[in-house]
Amino acid sequence: MPYSAFILMDDAVKAHVREIFSDGLEIGRNPFAFSKLGDSLIANAHFLRVFDLKDPTLGTYDLGDYAYLQETINHYAGSFDRYGAAVQPGLNTLMVFDPKWVKNKECLPGENMVDCEIRLHNPSIMIVQLGTNDRASSLEIKYDQIVRYLIKQGIIPILYTKADRGGGPNNQNNEIIREIAQTYKVPLIDFDLLASTLPDRGLKSDHTHLSVAPRFNYSNPATFRYGDAVHNLAALIMLDQVRAALSE
Repeated sequence: MPYSAFILMDDAVKAHVREIFSDGLEIGRNPFAFSKLGDSLIANAHFLRVFDLKDPTLGTYDLGDYAYLQETINHYAGSFDRYGAAVQPGLNTLMVFDPKWVKNKECLPGENMVDCEIRLHNPSIMIVQLGTNDRASSLEIKYDQIVRYLIKQGIIPILYTKADRGGGPNNQNNEIIREIAQTYKVPLIDFDLLASTLPDRGLKSDHTHLSVAPRFNYSNPATFRYGDAVHNLAALIMLDQVRAALSE
């Protein structure tokens, strides 16, 4: 599948990405840092953390034909392993701006998880994976609010659709995420589409969480059968595409 099918970032999105990035630089955002906001699909040991090579229990990685992505890994070194204040199993959009759901001990009293993560890590990019634990009625309003807030903060939101088909009829939650990405001209990883190429949509038997590869070895064709391996690779490709757009 060509990148253009699941890495959605046309010329209008690239222009907006550069605008957000420029606004962020003016208020001191770190151009070498990204953060994560999301539920258990990224609030786990397997999402991107291996690429910082800080946790020996995760092993190493082999990019194979994607070795060109190492430059982007180097650029954002230190952000991959970060768990962060804005990732939490079971997270939904209603919880994001409510301080009562904050679990990170470094957060201040009354501080929501997004503001806490921004204060602690000062990212120029935020990877957002939400929707699995949301009803469509709340997702449409709250996800929109999250994207608008990040843009206002000079942070580029990178949105993900999800592999599972829960949350409403006719794949409604993913359609809402696509519409928001289009409305605000922000990058979208259409993992819903990419998952359709994987065995069991890249999901475990619970039909929610991603199947886990024994190792992130992209030289091994079998690696591309696992949801988490493809999920990670898609994130790397998008980060690389964003970095390229910012350098233009």
